[in-house]
Amino acid sequence: MESFTILIPNMRPPFSHGIEIIQFKNIIKEIGKKFNVKPIWVIFQADKIEHKKTSDYEIIYYDNYNNALEILEEKNPDLILFDGDLTCSSISFALAGKFKNIPVVTTFFVTESENNPNFAKSRLRILAGNGLMRDEGSINTNKEMNPKKFKMLSFGLREYRFLLRTLKKINYSNFNLLRFMLFFPRVQIFTMQATVKHPLASGVLNLCSTPTIVKKLKNAGFLDTTIFLCGNPYFDNLFLKRFERSNKLNNPKTRILFCTSSLHEHGKWSKQKEDNFVINIIKNISENKANEIALKIHPSTSSRKEYEELLQTNNLNITLYQKEDFVTLLAEYDIVICYGQTTAILESVLLNKKIIFIDFFNEHNLNEFFDESVMTYCSKLNDLDTKIQTSLEKIISKDRYQKYIEKYIGKFDGNCSTLATNEILKICNKKN
Repeated sequence: MESFTILIPNMRPPFSHGIEIIQFKNIIKEIGKKFNVKPIWVIFQADKIEHKKTSDYEIIYYDNYNNALEILEEKNPDLILFDGDLTCSSISFALAGKFKNIPVVTTFFVTESENNPNFAKSRLRILAGNGLMRDEGSINTNKEMNPKKFKMLSFGLREYRFLLRTLKKINYSNFNLLRFMLFFPRVQIFTMQATVKHPLASGVLNLCSTPTIVKKLKNAGFLDTTIFLCGNPYFDNLFLKRFERSNKLNNPKTRILFCTSSLHEHGKWSKQKEDNFVINIIKNISENKANEIALKIHPSTSSRKEYEELLQTNNLNITLYQKEDFVTLLAEYDIVICYGQTTAILESVLLNKKIIFIDFFNEHNLNEFFDESVMTYCSKLNDLDTKIQTSLEKIISKDRYQKYIEKYIGKFDGNCSTLATNEILKICNKKN
């Protein structure tokens, strides 16, 4: 079988639980049906991450190299695949890939909020913070899973220097370098968009999950001929696991799964604000002895130790989940409570679960996934108990679910990875 090397620049390693990891792996799996795939993950982290060596993939670290071109010349990949939002890594490998005439494929699979005037504040909060958006499991993580703190600003500057060295290596003139240095930090920090989309980091193929994202790319100046709507490969696994919505579980209590949204880790809220928010909801629900609540935190972005301490400090003895299979958990609970832009909302809709969406602060920019036709809205803490009963009694038609899926998720037929793979092989001049 012919070999096929894929270079994947990414923040998280392949053994992590990030959504983009599953997306990439599903595409790699499909390509692997036709070729002997060798994935090489280029990790952008503040320090090294412990991992066992495996023949399934190779892991390298960006800061072991001077620039992106050096990596490409050493590894000589057949394809470069990465998330297409405008970052130091995406610009570095998009431009270096084009310089070396290596096919570059970008992915735009996550629906995001509309313009928000507070995003500059969020980004500055991240840059000024310690250890935000950090994946646990690094060499500097102790046995209690307590990550060593680091300065995001320092890490960001190292990435930026890597990018500038890449630009020099691909023959950017001093004038063009100056123009870039004036453009990039300003766009990244002061834009009102959740993530920046710019043709500078585009590929010869740009994969999208929804028509809304396609429209955004066209408005941003991406070439129409490079944009392909394939759906989100992440949800292919869920299509095989989907089940019909059932009535309340055969349990004397109403079982509630409360999913956090990692807002403070991404700079959108302060840690204190999110901690208080989470604790108040848990306490309110726990007051009703007919309820049983468990907490599900983000599998890679959140710190389990921090949440364990938060629950212990507030004398809350409830189950805490993090890396468990979310689909399996959903089958064990009557209601899912969410806030912000967690993809737990999308997964819960796809699996026809009862959902309560909480918005106590009237922050509509964080309500991207909310739709009252398939979930229950709660704007006041004191109304939560009533909303739980409303949610249990709410009848949602299949037609409403289908319309929500078409708007926020796009295709949901289990074939998104196959569609993406076929297009990738076309631009790589490989036979399907």
